[in-house]
Amino acid sequence: MFNLFKKLRRKPAEDPPASQSAAPSTIKQSLLSLEQRLMFDAAAAATAAEVQSEQVAQDQAEAAVSSEGTDESTTPEQQESQELLQAIGSYSPGESSTEVVFVDPTVPDYESLLAGMGLNVEVVVLDASRDGVEQIAESLTGRSGIDAIHLISHGDAGTLQVGTGTLTAESMSTRYVDELATVQQALSEQADILVYGCNFAEGDVGQAAVARLAELTGADVAANSDRTGHIDLGGDWKFETQVGSIETDLAITDAAQMDWKGILTTETVGDQFSLSSYDNHDGTQKWASDWSETDAGGGGASGGDVHVASSQLRIDAGSVGNQASRQVDLSGTSGAILTFDYTNSLSGSDQIEIRVSADGKTYTTLTDGVFSPKSNAGSGTVKLDISGYASASTTIQFLVTGVGGGDSLSVDNVQVSYDTGAANSAPTISSNGGGTTASVTVGENSTVVTTVTATDVDAGHTLGYSIAGGADAGRFTINNSTGQLSFASAPSYEAPADSGGNNVYDVTVQVSDGQGGTDTQALAVTVANVNEAPTDLALSANTVAENAANGTVVGTVSGTDSDTGDTRTYSLTDNAGGRFAINSSTGQITVANRSLLNYESATSHNLTVRVTLPSMIGR
Repeated sequence: MFNLFKKLRRKPAEDPPASQSAAPSTIKQSLLSLEQRLMFDAAAAATAAEVQSEQVAQDQAEAAVSSEGTDESTTPEQQESQELLQAIGSYSPGESSTEVVFVDPTVPDYESLLAGMGLNVEVVVLDASRDGVEQIAESLTGRSGIDAIHLISHGDAGTLQVGTGTLTAESMSTRYVDELATVQQALSEQADILVYGCNFAEGDVGQAAVARLAELTGADVAANSDRTGHIDLGGDWKFETQVGSIETDLAITDAAQMDWKGILTTETVGDQFSLSSYDNHDGTQKWASDWSETDAGGGGASGGDVHVASSQLRIDAGSVGNQASRQVDLSGTSGAILTFDYTNSLSGSDQIEIRVSADGKTYTTLTDGVFSPKSNAGSGTVKLDISGYASASTTIQFLVTGVGGGDSLSVDNVQVSYDTGAANSAPTISSNGGGTTASVTVGENSTVVTTVTATDVDAGHTLGYSIAGGADAGRFTINNSTGQLSFASAPSYEAPADSGGNNVYDVTVQVSDGQGGTDTQALAVTVANVNEAPTDLALSANTVAENAANGTVVGTVSGTDSDTGDTRTYSLTDNAGGRFAINSSTGQITVANRSLLNYESATSHNLTVRVTLPSMIGR
């Protein structure tokens, strides 16, 4: 029976009689068990108790053998056992486990909640794919003397999600009568049941659920009428509603309450089709869209092959492709379940599939989501896990994929319940040293500034980057995906365009995880001066008579230099075969060898002038 669960702790084994010798192989097996069960401290302690109890029996048996004069050497297994026992330390077994914690694994990071629980607390992690109430009954069958049960799962007013099951006053009175009777038989006379789900005791429906649970189990019951969870998220760990006298302490330690950043709440969107309309909202939250249909018969919500009739959504299998779909915002959720009641009247080759999409384009047919004369026949309730398709535009769809019988599927009480789960951790900007402010220096005449980067402890989030403000925000652009920050146009040091006129541009960048978490950093971008080459070089005069004397001035080179205070050096990289020279300081060009100036042999000469700035040497 218990192999259906992940047993994280077992109660300490009772000490065997002193006359019963524990063989080395038995001790070795216990030590291996310890190694496999070190998930929680109580598991290690419980196994240590088992090992030590067996070791006591072994020591006593060995003492009896020794008194008879038998000399037996220590085996390697015994030596290993003794060394490991010494490492574990001394331990006195406690009483048998009298409290059981049942945990729904859809609770995010539930391991943190379980950290540090007492030794006498047994933990059972439920199978999320099965009815949790049935699992609880199976786990407690044949047991007795349980003093407390702790139920850790997501809740809402009068509702507790337990695996695929839902515990309400109504389901307790109908669906789970036998299971709760089994629970009652396992409890001690003064037993308590603590329900940790958010808002379970809220309102009349919540009070009724608490009272019904107490009545059917014979236990004293405590539950929360508001949010259960971390104080920063508006939660607490106080039970405002009690039926009977509660003597059991919280199973969750003070440290775990502070470390676990979550809320045990469930939100819902729903449609009970009470009106012939596609815009009904019957949950704690609103749908992201109205129902959308593809209907060969036309008519909208009031007619055609897809319509609302007798407070149900009816889909006739009249034409392949007929469908009804609706969107729900599941961004930032940790789990989502689609439930609905149905009446299947399909016949012949009729078939309707329940599909889901994360983007409204690519759909997947859900397991157990096919309706035909042989599948999901008759009437009932379906629960389908759609957690893997959570997005801001998750779409559920009822699609006709087979026709022939001409009959229909009617659905009612369509609901998507989802866990808000653990708190979203905001991303953190890490570039340029991180922090709320940073400085960057760039050279003028370039648009590249920096690449903003960030880290996010929440897996699966896509980070987006943007400009959030700053006095000079309009002079920047940023790539939303890569975080590349650039000037909209290259800045000039000589003509500062920042708001302060001092070449320090102020901009605030932001990163978002798409789940409401953001971080910002104010950047001070300093534009540094870069020595620029002179431009617009020209020769003031460019003619000279043939056979002109050496030193005759031909002209002076001039140009534009945006850098003030620079000392220029002039040189000729092509002096027309030695005919001309240039003054390195003034740029004045003169005749260097008059004998080479012959009009008859060459009427013109090309010179190449180089102007060098000190900071450009070596460039």
